Amino acid sequence: MKQDLQDDTSLNPLGDSKTARASESWVFWGVIGCWGAVGAAVLYWVGVIAVSPLDLAEWIVNAAYGTEVAVEDIHNFIAGPLLFIRELFAGLSWAALGIPWVGFIRYRVGVIEAGSKEAYHLKVRKAAEDAAKAAPVGLLVGVGISRGGFLSSSETLVETSEGFFRVSGLIRTVKKGEPVFTLGDQLLIGEGNSQKRYTVVS
Repeated sequence: MKQDLQDDTSLNPLGDSKTARASESWVFWGVIGCWGAVGAAVLYWVGVIAVSPLDLAEWIVNAAYGTEVAVEDIHNFIAGPLLFIRELFAGLSWAALGIPWVGFIRYRVGVIEAGSKEAYHLKVRKAAEDAAKAAPVGLLVGVGISRGGFLSSSETLVETSEGFFRVSGLIRTVKKGEPVFTLGDQLLIGEGNSQKRYTVVS
């Protein structure tokens, strides 16, 4: 009876709505954090913010190794472009703070939607295992060169019993009726040691 109650609770749409609201809350703060990082980069470039994560990294390196180089020691012809590049990357270092923030938000949303950290990691592991498996896409019906020439790379249109695939390069040594699989961006034709791989263009 207790197990039945637990099952009924897991199927309760109210619980699903709470999960959805929690996920939306984390997504909202994720968007705010990303725009905040981009805004900080813009404020640094216009001079409102005087320091950047790159400044902190340089300070740590200089304190540890004493490798600071004064701008006055560099020829003016070189110092100008170097200073521009340095300021560009200093601003981008603010924007780059949004990258780990996005990763953390995705992790938190994944945990909330999965129900627990264990369920989330199990879901990620299963997705990785599924991505590593070749998916059958029918039997080979025929191939035809769709583009090829002196100035353009050759492509081949592969027709299977379930659809069409455009791959890079020319295909000649395949037999009609061979099984065809997809694995990531690869198209696999045949089986065993005679299996051939081609990169899918579209």
